[in-house]
Amino acid sequence: MTNQAQADASTGRCAATRADGTPCRAHALPGRSCCWAHDQDQQERAAEARRRGGQNRGNLARIRKATPDALKEAQDRLIEALRAVQTGDMDPRIGTAMATISSALVKVHEAGELAVRVEELEGRLEQ
Repeated sequence: MTNQAQADASTGRCAATRADGTPCRAHALPGRSCCWAHDQDQQERAAEARRRGGQNRGNLARIRKATPDALKEAQDRLIEALRAVQTGDMDPRIGTAMATISSALVKVHEAGELAVRVEELEGRLEQ
């Protein structure tokens, strides 16, 4: 990686080479020859950003953040059931029954949230 090379003056692009051997296409930092990911002074911050990004990118992490607190226990149990069905420790019919019940639970929760929102809107209209 040639991090100390000068950035292309015409494009302002990073002078570094990526791990696959291709030139980095990111813009160099102002007054620097490399982008934030390749600049020697930024290596620790870049590594931390990659770690944080990797921790929050997974589908499970995104789903977990989006799940209302009232449904998190059911979600945890469904994940456990999925693993148990996959490993053969649970009869798939039990997993199917759990998923069906959980689906009904979600519908009840959504209906409750909708009722609360309707009440709030009606209260605003009365004012």
